Amino acid sequence: MGEPLDIFGRPVEDRRLVICTGPCCDRDGQASENLAALKNLLIRNGLSEETIGLASCVRRNCLGKCCSEPLARVTPDDVWYHELTGENLLRIFEQHVLKRLPVAELVLPPED
Repeated sequence: MGEPLDIFGRPVEDRRLVICTGPCCDRDGQASENLAALKNLLIRNGLSEETIGLASCVRRNCLGKCCSEPLARVTPDDVWYHELTGENLLRIFEQHVLKRLPVAELVLPPED
């Protein structure tokens, strides 16, 4: 098995936005639509090239936390996000992954 790749086919960086596209998150195709929208927004905003070597966006089949889908997680910070859209994913990537400032209103509350 080869090295993991990001949504642009490049090696994965340590700082990354991991987007779940598993069966719960993609039940109605929402996660796949969000991922496609994010990729287009990154290209349009020039971030697909600017972030080489700094950060990645990665698709995973299941993150194993099936609640408030669709979900994403920022690593290595281990912060989970919900209520996702392509625009929200771009905001999380720009603000949290690149600038290290979590997007408080989209953070998934911790489980009790």
